[in-house]
Amino acid sequence: MRLIKLDYAVLSILADDKLSGYDITARLQEIWKTTHSRVYPVLAKLEKLGLVEYEHLKQDNKPDKKIYTITGGGIEVLKQWLTTKTSHPVKKDEGLLKVLCQHLLDKENREKLIKERIKETGKEKEKLEKLFQKIKKEANGKVSDNQTKYFTAHIVSEATNTMLSLEMAFGEWVLELLNKENVTNYYDYKFVDYLHERFQK
Repeated sequence: MRLIKLDYAVLSILADDKLSGYDITARLQEIWKTTHSRVYPVLAKLEKLGLVEYEHLKQDNKPDKKIYTITGGGIEVLKQWLTTKTSHPVKKDEGLLKVLCQHLLDKENREKLIKERIKETGKEKEKLEKLFQKIKKEANGKVSDNQTKYFTAHIVSEATNTMLSLEMAFGEWVLELLNKENVTNYYDYKFVDYLHERFQK
């Protein structure tokens, strides 16, 4: 049976942790947007292939929870996948599509659109920071071995946090341009120059 990218994504999350389907979905959110309804069929498929296994965790006044673990076979499949060529990421950004045609709106609604994008990005950034703080706490706030899940979580956290911070800064730059007066040439205003000025303050 052929594995798809989401299969590898789930195996990647399980590489160093025993997790429930709910927790796997939560961990995936920072790099791979998906839903519980898609993750659970993947887990069933991987279990059937012998790449993951699970044990039941008893819960008071709740149904038993399945805790998944990657198998030795799953590790080997994951290691083989790691050596294959990586495809270019597919970007689907509804917010950026709206920015593309925001000139059709009046100034008030253009500002509203950009501010909403900044706000939603900020919420996502805050949610991911809480997740990574939880992982950092597990490591007692220190990582000295670069072959652990904590080192991996750290570099992914930095990458994700930087991208979201840049997205928020981009929105603030657009708002600044919308409020500039007597502009001769907007091409003179570069986002990279805005970033340099911002980080020098």
